[in-house]
Amino acid sequence: MSPITTSTLETTSSLLNTPTTPLTSNSSSSTLEKKKTLGKRLWVVGGGNKRQKTRLFLLDGGGSCQKKYSAEDAAIQRIWRPNSIAIGDNNFNSNKYEKRKRRKKLLVHIENSTKEIINEKEKEEKVQKEEEKEEEEEEDLLWLRNQKIPKKYIKNFKISENNNYNIKRPINEFTPIKAINEKINKEEELNEIINSVERIDEINNKKYLFENDNNNQQQQYSSYEEEEEIKPVEIPFEPLLPNLSVTEIPIWKRPPPGEENNYLNPPPPPPPPPPPPPPPPPLPPLPQSSLPIKFYLQANVKSTSNNISLSLNNNENKILKRKRREAPILVTALIDIGRGNWLRFTRHFDQYLDYLTNILFRIQNNIIIYCDNSVYEYLKNNNQIKWERIQIIIISLSELPFYKYKKEIEEIMLWEHLNWQKEWDEQMKTHPETLYPDYDILVNSKPYFLYNATQINQFNKPLNGKEQIFVWIDAGYGHGSKSVIPLGLWLPNKINNKQITLIKLPTNGEKIERYTIDKVYRKHRSIVSGGFIVGGENVIRRFWIFFMKTFLELLDKRFVDDDQTTLLITIQHYNSTFNLLKGNWFDVINIFIIKNKRMA
Repeated sequence: MSPITTSTLETTSSLLNTPTTPLTSNSSSSTLEKKKTLGKRLWVVGGGNKRQKTRLFLLDGGGSCQKKYSAEDAAIQRIWRPNSIAIGDNNFNSNKYEKRKRRKKLLVHIENSTKEIINEKEKEEKVQKEEEKEEEEEEDLLWLRNQKIPKKYIKNFKISENNNYNIKRPINEFTPIKAINEKINKEEELNEIINSVERIDEINNKKYLFENDNNNQQQQYSSYEEEEEIKPVEIPFEPLLPNLSVTEIPIWKRPPPGEENNYLNPPPPPPPPPPPPPPPPPLPPLPQSSLPIKFYLQANVKSTSNNISLSLNNNENKILKRKRREAPILVTALIDIGRGNWLRFTRHFDQYLDYLTNILFRIQNNIIIYCDNSVYEYLKNNNQIKWERIQIIIISLSELPFYKYKKEIEEIMLWEHLNWQKEWDEQMKTHPETLYPDYDILVNSKPYFLYNATQINQFNKPLNGKEQIFVWIDAGYGHGSKSVIPLGLWLPNKINNKQITLIKLPTNGEKIERYTIDKVYRKHRSIVSGGFIVGGENVIRRFWIFFMKTFLELLDKRFVDDDQTTLLITIQHYNSTFNLLKGNWFDVINIFIIKNKRMA
């Protein structure tokens, strides 16, 4: 509220000579009465601000208003000086201070009122809880009174003077409470049980004698938390049937007349049937992927009269053995996923078998092959393969780690074909990575095959403690071309065993980091070749972990593609793990210098 100032005047003629004195709206009635006796006064309302105009009221000795003046009229008539507003300004600042005090008082009052309300609520809740407890105790008392409790147990239940049941309800029904020096006689218990039996008249005629031994009298109940088992009463009575001798047979068991002898001398039982023939021995189980199999079929295998004679080629060059031990180990896989029945990109499975045999006949390195039973049967019948450098692991597609995501991959592929995006290439609709989940599962399992090969390798390690190098090569690498795959032992000059070596395809000088997932996904563009992967035994483990993590992250974002896209994103995230060499699809073997080209 704006300040109100007054200037004391005894008469209208003396207004010009007397200064104004401030008064507030909160002044008490006693001060006003004192001022009324001094004569006429001029009351100034408002501080001259924009919101509230300044008004002047001329009061007489009785306090009644004689005249109203505006600020302009009062200044013209020289009844009021505008400079007296300065007194009101000081009061205005003091009013601000009073407002702050009022706000603080209000806040304190609100806090006190809220505390009182909370305390009242807590008191009401306590009263309600006490009432509920009293009701429960009354219910327990009613329940207890309605039950049939033996007289000897009633004394142990303590009831207060207010008839409140202060003891908890017993957990077990009718469980006796502990009584240290109490003795219970079996006669009273048995009499109570007998009275509850339906055949009271028959039982009362019988006389029961109960022996009161000293041991039974001294027996006390150490704990009464568990009830004694109440056994049924055995009523002694005489048997209705007369006593029969053991040799006499009842009538209903006697044989018909004329067959007594047959009954006494029954015919001998028939001989037991002959035992069934023993079951044939079970067939040996097929080898599983968890137990790798290594076949030591040597060269020069000959079959005579269905008997395979294995002869060791003693003339094998010892130098070739030593060189093969230092050379990298090749890893490949061939599993039939029905590619011969595809509408496009069709390749019959026999064609892949020819590609694989071409690799086995030309390269003389040790090789680990992951395949199904059909591939194993095909290779086993080939007598020209040197089995001392081949390790075969029989495995199916369902045993691969990414196979459990097949349903999720199918759902993503179906959604993409129904909602094909404008920025995607139309020709990618017929590619195998967008149509067949088995294809994506198999090609993305190359790092897993490499890592598994480091764990189950049965070939001799290199000499002088060198780290073993493993090389992934596609089973159809080179498509059977003799110029791509060298003849003899492949022994490269230098291999960086601390990084994964890959081939980067021509990209017109652009860096690999520029090819994000949006620029590559469902586009007819290849940046990295996945047909040839080289690395040391230690770095392959990290490579498999990084690749699997990238595959699952893309799957969470609903991206499903072949191994080239997954390799590209893995390289971008973990660049220090990879060593990229520029080349084309089938230039990997020719990039490295080949020593001892023909040593076999």
